[in-house]
Amino acid sequence: MEEAEIMVRPMIRKYPGLRVLLFNLPGQAFTRWAPGQLLTDVYFVECVERLLCHLDSSAHTLNGTNAFITHKVPWYMVGFGNGAHIALLHSIKHHRPSLRGVVSINGYAHVDAHLAGALYDCMNVFKASPAARPDLPIYFFSRFLFSPGYLQRVTVPLALNVLTAVQNPITKEGRIALARGALSNHDIRAQLENLEAPLIVLHSSQNGLVQPMHVEQLMSVEGRRETTTVFGAIHGRKRTCVIWIDGGHAIAQEKKRSISVRGALVQLLLMLPPSINH
Repeated sequence: MEEAEIMVRPMIRKYPGLRVLLFNLPGQAFTRWAPGQLLTDVYFVECVERLLCHLDSSAHTLNGTNAFITHKVPWYMVGFGNGAHIALLHSIKHHRPSLRGVVSINGYAHVDAHLAGALYDCMNVFKASPAARPDLPIYFFSRFLFSPGYLQRVTVPLALNVLTAVQNPITKEGRIALARGALSNHDIRAQLENLEAPLIVLHSSQNGLVQPMHVEQLMSVEGRRETTTVFGAIHGRKRTCVIWIDGGHAIAQEKKRSISVRGALVQLLLMLPPSINH
């Protein structure tokens, strides 16, 4: 949430009426979760659904607060990495007719051997890192985040300085719980054919964590049609548009303009009705 807030703030200033809901999932900074709770995709999907129902219109859901209406209002669900996997599963299980599209940014449909290996390595290092050295988990995890070209251009110390410039007080226990939960995520490749909403896939071509091969799995879904433009994807159901970005997993840092105020997300915003944009 902390990093996304910086990314979307210029978009909100530029487009009056735009409303964005940002939140951290259990395990991330400033959150709590029940002891022993496995933070899997199914658990997160229900967390997201309860949050959306709570914030929806009171006329549509019991005790709704009207703070962020998704009933009969066009909106997009955007997820980064593990969040993209959760967004896909949520949209399959709790489909809302007003959902204009799902935006998967470096997402995946299943945890392959490479991703599982990275998560296991991270979890073991997080466990072994002393509480007095919160920099060690960040330093280790960063090896999966950046492309070689970016590190060659800006150097590793500068990349880490930029990464840690945004305050993100996630705990070591939170990091371990998130990695353990992701390792138990479900393979939803067979369920993707039940995704009704348009799918916009943004993926890094030099992703060292969620490798580019995952894009093929999101594209080759029976009954879905691939389009070459965002416009073509959102003007029909069961359509997919893929946008490749030259960079590593942390494209919010490496390629900020490609996905923010000058990039693909703005293309989506401009295609919403001018009344209320989510």
